[in-house]
Amino acid sequence: ILAVCFAWAAFLTGCMLWSTPSPSGSGTVVLLGCKVATRRCRRALTPQRNTCIPTRMRGDRQRGAGRRGMDIRSEAIRSGLEQHGISSGRIYLEDQSTNTNENLANSRRVIEAEGLDPTCILVTERYHMFRALQLAQQQGITAYAFPAKTPWYLLSASYGRELLALTKFFLFPWME
Repeated sequence: ILAVCFAWAAFLTGCMLWSTPSPSGSGTVVLLGCKVATRRCRRALTPQRNTCIPTRMRGDRQRGAGRRGMDIRSEAIRSGLEQHGISSGRIYLEDQSTNTNENLANSRRVIEAEGLDPTCILVTERYHMFRALQLAQQQGITAYAFPAKTPWYLLSASYGRELLALTKFFLFPWME
């Protein structure tokens, strides 16, 4: 049993480390699960893109953030992007999601409603990129990776959480 668990963890780690397609050209930047994640926001600013959709998990509200906290974070994200040269007219907040799959679906709706470039440049941590790209592909979204670095002190918790999320993704796909 231990050998099977180790092999499974090695397979999932390989998925997380798999090289991901880089953006070639323009697209709509989608910051996945963005709170006030400055490293993700900074990463989103690196390519010169037309528009940006920072997404947040509505589930954060259940963890004690409260509506006011969510509004403050939205404005902090918008303000941070504006300070780095993205005009407010090019920022579309998506805050109705509770998971990555919903982030992508709701971002797609925003893209379609606003007539934005349908090619998505996904910005999230590298460990999360494989699953995000797979979910985008399942929804028919053309997406490219633009991963942000995870701080070393968050890596073990993030890695463990993603191992569980990938296990659910592969073994229980109907639950996504």
